Amino acid sequence: MNNILVISPHPDDLEIGCAGTLSKFKDSGAIIDVIITVRPSVEIHHGRNKEIVQRELKHAMALLGFNYKIFETPLSQHGRPQLACNNDTITAIEKMMDKDHYDLIITSDPGDYHQDHKNTYNIANSICRGVATELWTMQISPYSNRNTSFKPNVYVDISNYMNQKIEAINCYKSYMTDKHINVFNGLASYNANTMKESIYAEAFEQKFRNIT
Repeated sequence: MNNILVISPHPDDLEIGCAGTLSKFKDSGAIIDVIITVRPSVEIHHGRNKEIVQRELKHAMALLGFNYKIFETPLSQHGRPQLACNNDTITAIEKMMDKDHYDLIITSDPGDYHQDHKNTYNIANSICRGVATELWTMQISPYSNRNTSFKPNVYVDISNYMNQKIEAINCYKSYMTDKHINVFNGLASYNANTMKESIYAEAFEQKFRNIT
C-alpha cells in the first residue's frame, strides 16, 4: 500500500472511518491523498457554519498530515452543497487526482443512510475503473448504524493509533460530544474482537481487488 486515495464525503468522515488505518499506513511510508466531495457550506445545522468547519478541518489536516483537496461542490438555491453523481462530477474529481494509479481507494459505503455517502461511493466506484488495485468502504457511524449491506471483511489493528484517531476526531469540537467519543471507542473495541491481541481495530468492506 504505497499510494492510497481516500474519497470522503464530509470533513470528519475520514477521521471517524479510517484515520487510524491511514496513520498506520503513513508511518509505513504510504502517501495518502484525500479528496472531500462535499465542501463546507454557508449554513450548517446545529449552529455550525462554513468558517467553523473550515477551521476545524484545517486543524485535522495539520494533525494528520495527509494531502487534502476539496471539491467545489455546486450549491443549491439554499446555499447548501448539492453533490450529484454524474459525468461532470466524476470528470472534475478525476482531474483532482495526483496519480494515475492507486494501490487502494477508500470511500464511504453505499448502504449508509446519508445521500452524500451514497453519491460519494458511486463517484468513487466509477473512478476506480483501471485506477485502483483495491476498493474498500469504511464504517462511518452514525450513518452506518442502519446499514445492513455493509459486510466487513478487512480489519486493521489500530491499537497504537487510537489516541491519534480520537485526537483527530476531537478537532471537530463544534459537533463531537463525549457520547460520540464513547461510541467510536466502543466500535473500535468491538471490531478488535476479530483479531488476536488487538485492542482497537477499524473495519472495512473490500469491494474488489485486482491482481495482475
